[in-house]
Amino acid sequence: MKNKKDLPDEDSDLYKRMKNHLYSKEKLLGEDSPFSELLQNMVTKMLAEETQDIWEQLTPNQQGEIDRALQEVKNGQTVSFETFIEKNK
Repeated sequence: MKNKKDLPDEDSDLYKRMKNHLYSKEKLLGEDSPFSELLQNMVTKMLAEETQDIWEQLTPNQQGEIDRALQEVKNGQTVSFETFIEKNK
């Protein structure tokens, strides 16, 4: 979190839950911890940005190839791993 705008608003539910959790002296990270939720959101956001960067580095041909492959999978046009290996020995 680089900017104050990235922090939860002091009136937000997340901010209040984080503050209460700190005063409760429970573990910071755990199943119901607001800190776990915040950390997961940060990781998800970073991964989404990283994935976007990788996609933008591909050529239009590479992007098209991936799009076609995804469409083939959606249409059920797949072969088993064993079949693929056998044909490509």
